Amino acid sequence: MNQNKLVDTQNFTIISNTCNDAKNQSKMIAIIGYPGAGKTTALNYYYEKNPNTYYVKVQPSMRPKIFYSTILQSMGIPDQQNGVALHFLIKKIAFQLNQSNEKNLLIIDEAGKFTSRMLEYIHELRDLTSETTGIILAGPDYFQINLKKWVNSNKDGMPEIYRRINGWQPLLKMTKAEVVAMCEVYGLKNKNIQNDLFRLCTNFGELHNRIMEIKYKEGDNDE
Repeated sequence: MNQNKLVDTQNFTIISNTCNDAKNQSKMIAIIGYPGAGKTTALNYYYEKNPNTYYVKVQPSMRPKIFYSTILQSMGIPDQQNGVALHFLIKKIAFQLNQSNEKNLLIIDEAGKFTSRMLEYIHELRDLTSETTGIILAGPDYFQINLKKWVNSNKDGMPEIYRRINGWQPLLKMTKAEVVAMCEVYGLKNKNIQNDLFRLCTNFGELHNRIMEIKYKEGDNDE
C-alpha cells in the first residue's frame, strides 16, 4: 500500500516553527500558500506529534454548529450540536481550552472556505481563549485577499478579526533540491527523471502524483 513519505522541506519547517510560535505565545497566525505547498501534510504531522493540539478542516458544507462540534470532538468530547445553541458550543470549547495547564494550539485548515460570518465566530472564540490558546488559520493566498476585500468594504466584524491576526506566514515555492530529495526518498535516483519532474511540477502534490505514476509503471507499488 502506498503511503506518503515525509521530506523535510522549507515549508515543512516553516509550518512547524509557526505552529510552535502560535502555541507558545498564544498568537493567532495565518499560514497562506498555493495548493500543493504541503500545508495539510505538515499541519497533520504537527497535530499528531504535539499534545494539546487540535485539528479541524473546514468543509464548504459545514454549518457553524457542525464546525464547532467537530472542534469539540477533536478534543475528545462527543457530538454536541443537537439541541445546543452555537453560543454555548463556543463557550464550551473556550472553557475546555482555558482549563488546561499547558498551552494549546487549534489548527484550522482550509480557512479559505470560511464565510465572513464564520470568521466572526472565530473572532468570538479568539477573544475567549487569547491567554491560553494559539490559533493557526491555514489556507490559500485568496484567504488573505478575500479578507482584505471584506475589511476594505467594512463588512461586519472583518476589521476586528483582521486586527487579531498576529501575523501572515507565506509559504515558499518548491526548490530543485526538494524535488531531488522527494524523488530519492521514493527510490527515483535517475537524474533525467528528477530534472523532468522539476521542470513539469509546480507543487508538492503534483510532484507526489507524478512520482506515484512512475513507480506504478515500474511495477513498484510498495506492497
